[in-house]
Amino acid sequence: MGNVSQRHKDHMDCLAGCTCDGGIRTSIMRNTKFSQNEREYGIHWNAFYTLALTKFGATILSLLCKHGFMLFAGGVVFAVIHEVNLQHNTSNFVMNANVVRNTLFKANREGICSILGFISIYLFSMLMGHHLRIQNDVITRKAYFKKLKVTMVSAILLWVSVFSCIFLSISIARVTCNLGYILLVLAIAQTMTGYYMLGFHSILSQPDESYSADQEYLPSVVEAVNKNGLVYFVVANLLTGGINLCLEETDYVLEASIIILSAYMFLTTIPVQILHYYKKRIG
Repeated sequence: MGNVSQRHKDHMDCLAGCTCDGGIRTSIMRNTKFSQNEREYGIHWNAFYTLALTKFGATILSLLCKHGFMLFAGGVVFAVIHEVNLQHNTSNFVMNANVVRNTLFKANREGICSILGFISIYLFSMLMGHHLRIQNDVITRKAYFKKLKVTMVSAILLWVSVFSCIFLSISIARVTCNLGYILLVLAIAQTMTGYYMLGFHSILSQPDESYSADQEYLPSVVEAVNKNGLVYFVVANLLTGGINLCLEETDYVLEASIIILSAYMFLTTIPVQILHYYKKRIG
């Protein structure tokens, strides 16, 4: 019960943090020369508002979806409802550049109309987490490789679904977070999770007969980003904004881009690595 209450508290803390960050980002963008493509989220909307509403929806739904099957059913229901809604002119409404942004809803239709899709992704992500979570203090090699097998098989099935969407002329659109995009994100997530499990656990760790649940097998930077994802996201956005303020897209060349990206990855990991070192968690 205590873990559930703490989890809900973490959800609400993250909701408050995302909402605050969204307001700050909107205010900064309105008072600086920083330009954002309104076709991405809208005029006033940004990723922080999407995160806030996704977290809010997940907090409510987590009270109902307490088991793996319920999470799977919830993810499917939201994905289907969202895709059906998009197919019935919502997608045309969102993607039509001729629609005048004369109301708050129309001005931010890209961000608002994609929420159900992101909630679906979140529910499926919770399902993945439930599958990977260790219930007892120790997991046997047999149980571990079973989890790895399920992860890789599900990744293959998701990739088949992605290519099926392409074959059936269902586009992959991040702006609307449609079914094709939902499947693509989940396919990438499961594939990378399987690779990390195979690489970090099966090969690098060279485990004994069983794994201890309180022992870290992942590199510290992975654990650091996992425990302070919101901080990492905020720092990454601030650095992205700073780069976009200083440089135009036409200024980028290959050599400079590689240096910028390398420095970017290094700088974004410093704050979360420090928090991880001092065992602090924010959001």
